[in-house]
Amino acid sequence: MRMAELFKDVDAIIASATPVSATPIGAETVTIAGETMPVRRTWKRPGRMPIGVQIIAAPWREDICLRIAAALDAAGIVKTPIAAL
Repeated sequence: MRMAELFKDVDAIIASATPVSATPIGAETVTIAGETMPVRRTWKRPGRMPIGVQIIAAPWREDICLRIAAALDAAGIVKTPIAAL
């Protein structure tokens, strides 16, 4: 329960969701910590090179995660994709 102890002092943690920013279009490999590996299809993005983030809060505190996500989106720091119906 070390994570439960952590959330006694902090409300949330924002961490990267991928180890690197998106690779250029057409890149087949990426080097991380000296190791070259294939590029994941989901890392390839046109235009800007985003890094996904994960917002982590204590159990049953999804409200905190959603408020942080809304604040990041409103500030233009992240862009929440809108799914086409």
